[in-house]
Amino acid sequence: MERDMDLIREILLRVEKFHPSDIPGQFFLALKLSDFPEKFHPMGEYKFFDTIGQMYDHGLLKGDKNYVGHAYDLTWYGHDYLDEIRDPVWFEKLKKYLEPNRPHTLAYLRKKRKQIEEEFFRWMVFWATSALNWIIMFTIAYFLGFLG
Repeated sequence: MERDMDLIREILLRVEKFHPSDIPGQFFLALKLSDFPEKFHPMGEYKFFDTIGQMYDHGLLKGDKNYVGHAYDLTWYGHDYLDEIRDPVWFEKLKKYLEPNRPHTLAYLRKKRKQIEEEFFRWMVFWATSALNWIIMFTIAYFLGFLG
């Protein structure tokens, strides 16, 4: 089943915000598909709870595996993972680079971040050197009397 990175991000954000004192007598957050934005509803309950189960299995969430959908905190790894995908603008950019049939581990996300940053740096260097070349060319042309 294909991972829905938007759903994973949304679950991590909600669990991170949860604090047991928010709901008296309740020490866990009961995740229900109906509490999530409409764009997730067409996936159905099975995929929703399967995603949560995979998040338990891969060490992103703390919770009772017997009650899939009950989470009470993020693991250390879950916090690190969320930090990589927290910013919505960065997350949209990152999703374009993710390969669909690869495990999206923390190391993989960091590798992709580095790849995107290097690509951006190369682009900036190219444009900076191009602009510098134009400035030099116009300066020489000006002093040689071609521009005025």
